[in-house]
Amino acid sequence: LRSSSSPCTLHMGSKMTEERAGVLRTHDLLVQDLGKEMTEAEADEEHALTGCTVLADAAKKRAEDAAQINQKTSLQTALESDIGAHQEALSTTGKEDGGGTIEYPEFLKMLTFVILDRDPKEEFLKALGLFDDGNAEKISFRSLKRVAKKPAGGGLTRSCRR
Repeated sequence: LRSSSSPCTLHMGSKMTEERAGVLRTHDLLVQDLGKEMTEAEADEEHALTGCTVLADAAKKRAEDAAQINQKTSLQTALESDIGAHQEALSTTGKEDGGGTIEYPEFLKMLTFVILDRDPKEEFLKALGLFDDGNAEKISFRSLKRVAKKPAGGGLTRSCRR
């Protein structure tokens, strides 16, 4: 009687088992490679999302900064027009005698109208707006220094810098 497994069949069976094991090893390597690629892709995607968030935050900050600059520019313009109006009032009023000089009583009379015409709270808020960075309602040294260096009458005089 012959056994059901002949040497030829055994040889063929072990060859098929080796092929299957090789296929399974290849499959495992492919799964590992795919896992590594997925991890790298997820890391790249996370990095890209972080970059998008940073860009969105930067755009928002730029828009806020532009709004603050526009607000401060309008405050500065309003202050400059107030100064111009007061300078004009000083030059046109109080010269009752028609001369080129103003006597002390005339000066007091003229200055009284100028001072009474002002709203101190409004003027303070306008001036604070020029110094205040980020609407923190504080004056930082950096903003004080920035305004002090500003040209066209906005800077401090030499005696104030000492």
